[in-house]
Amino acid sequence: MYNNSFKNNIKNNPVFNDLVIKTESAYNLNNQDFDYEKLIEFLDSENLRHFALLNIEKVKNQEDAQKLLFCLTQNDSRVRELSSFLIKDLIIDLKYRHFFNYESSIDILVNSLKDSNPKVCKNVTLALQHLDNKLTSIKKIVKIIKTNNQTTIYWYLHALENILLLNNCDISSIIENLIQLISETSESREYQIREKTAFIVKTINQKGMYKKSSYIIDVLSKLTQKLLSDENFYVRNAISFTN
Repeated sequence: MYNNSFKNNIKNNPVFNDLVIKTESAYNLNNQDFDYEKLIEFLDSENLRHFALLNIEKVKNQEDAQKLLFCLTQNDSRVRELSSFLIKDLIIDLKYRHFFNYESSIDILVNSLKDSNPKVCKNVTLALQHLDNKLTSIKKIVKIIKTNNQTTIYWYLHALENILLLNNCDISSIIENLIQLISETSESREYQIREKTAFIVKTINQKGMYKKSSYIIDVLSKLTQKLLSDENFYVRNAISFTN
């Protein structure tokens, strides 16, 4: 009698019924083969977006790439996370990278470094690192990094560090703004921020991607000495010339 009563209660429970419907729908979806165009179309549906992001393996044009980037702006953290993994993999792949090499794409990616989901931030950092127009990414990050959110500052600096490591173009046009930024972040109370700053200073010193001037050389030298004397081991280790 108890089992029958329990079964009746379950059957009349709207939450349970909704779960059954969603489970059946998911099962039916996974047992069908959808072509590329249909999966891209699914991105416009809140209910099918997750499924599409799990099954899309390529992009055929810039318009479809923009649809994926649009997913980074959604309220659902799972959608942003899934899309960040997919976008990162597509940008790393030379066959698809050119579909994302546009200023509008960089704007969305840079803004996504503010995401509350650290997996999104990490994937976006890797994506920006592999885009061809690295100077534009650096300029945009330096321009909008002003914030009191220490986590956001960390991810912006992490992105800058990675981009600079793979950047071979002249950054003279933004070196003064970049120097001003890292001078400020070197004063942070958070050692992780100072550590990222140290990595950036070291990279700039080693790669010499700017036109030399006595002012810039002097500022970088003072920053280097300051960070070498930091109270935190990880900061000192990051700027050390032996690493």
